[in-house]
Amino acid sequence: MLNRSETFFANGLQFSCTGCHACCRHEEGYVFLSETDVAKICAHLRIPPSLFRKKYTREVSLGGVSRLSLTETPEHDCIFWSDGCTIYPVRPLQCSSYPFWPQNLGTKDSWDEEATQCPGMNQGELHGAEKIANILTQLADRKLLSR
Repeated sequence: MLNRSETFFANGLQFSCTGCHACCRHEEGYVFLSETDVAKICAHLRIPPSLFRKKYTREVSLGGVSRLSLTETPEHDCIFWSDGCTIYPVRPLQCSSYPFWPQNLGTKDSWDEEATQCPGMNQGELHGAEKIANILTQLADRKLLSR
């Protein structure tokens, strides 16, 4: 775990979503799912996990590890994008924790590089180091699913 007093975000980081949806659309990527993510989405959609997996997910193999990810449209939009997130209240942890991902929090340069793609970063609500550390713990503790 990162020692908060030694991180560049010891005094917190600003982020408020502007609703630009750049993180949800127009770029190929993966939204990896945990058992908790699947359960929440299935309850929200009122469908069984087997149908959810068949209709909305794909298997992704990276570095010899297979993971369950949401599918995308041909335009590289999230499968749950339709003029906004249709599962927003139960969106996966990967989505709700953005931009506080480990790869963005390694250095100030990595944070600032990501901020060139996200207009909500470095403005708006101040998120304290403790809250950010809790998000990192949640991400580290989740058990990603295979297909």
